[in-house]
Amino acid sequence: MDDVSKLMEELDQMVQEAKTVPFSGGKVVVDKELILEQLDKIRLALPDEVGKSKEVLGKRDDIVNSAVQEAERYMEDSRRQAEKILNEQEIVVMAQKRADDIVKAAEQQAEQIVAEANQQANEVRDDADNYAYQLMEHIEIVLKRGLDTVQQGKDELGIQPAEEEDLLLEKRYDRA
Repeated sequence: MDDVSKLMEELDQMVQEAKTVPFSGGKVVVDKELILEQLDKIRLALPDEVGKSKEVLGKRDDIVNSAVQEAERYMEDSRRQAEKILNEQEIVVMAQKRADDIVKAAEQQAEQIVAEANQQANEVRDDADNYAYQLMEHIEIVLKRGLDTVQQGKDELGIQPAEEEDLLLEKRYDRA
């Protein structure tokens, strides 16, 4: 663009330095050949300048496209990173919930085991108490029968209670 700008300035200077036509309202007389030659130079320089402009615009477009692609990559990386962090947090939350559920289930199971053990202990204690009671009743019956047999034997002997004591004392002294 520098060449075209320079050529345009030269054209402007030719018009500025040209002689004014009297009573024409500011019209000037210029050398037609010089003006046409200057315009030809401008026309020749324009494709170069347009090419340079297109090249600059192309580079600008490449830079913009590269920046857009870089921004898109950055956004995608940021999105993935955020998603990864979110997933990790979700995994931690899910793991914590699962751990809480396992602990709760274990506590419930432990409570159930303790309750069943207490129930079994109570049943064993009740069974032992019943067994002991039945055993004592049986012993009581056996002892009553034995006492009844003893009483019956005493009755058959016809010994009175005072006589009974005397007999017992005599037996003790006889052994000694």
